[in-house]
Amino acid sequence: MNYIKTNQKKPLDHEWEIQHNNLIKYFDKTICDFEMKKIDFHEFKSMLVGSAAGLEKHINFKHSIYSLIDTWFELLEFCYLEEYWFKYGLEAGCFIINGLKEFPKEVFLSDDSDFVSEQLYKYTT
Repeated sequence: MNYIKTNQKKPLDHEWEIQHNNLIKYFDKTICDFEMKKIDFHEFKSMLVGSAAGLEKHINFKHSIYSLIDTWFELLEFCYLEEYWFKYGLEAGCFIINGLKEFPKEVFLSDDSDFVSEQLYKYTT
């Protein structure tokens, strides 16, 4: 369900703004730690999937963010060789951080991702 159409954010909701900025910091750090190999794939997966449930009010995407991220990592881990986990895991992180930074604009999955076009087509329509 599209968040913007159903629950307009109040322009001066200070607590929401603080929470939103904290989410951006959290995901920036998590993605950076994964890029720098400070955390492994399974820890990264756990952190992203575990945090995705609360993102519906912070990312304007027409599908469930939690379902998308959970499906993304399950498909990646169990349908792809380990050599692809870093690249496509990072794409999931970038999708989240871009969605947070672009809010309230609606975000879409990348058109040029092999993983998205092969596995996540249900989320692109």
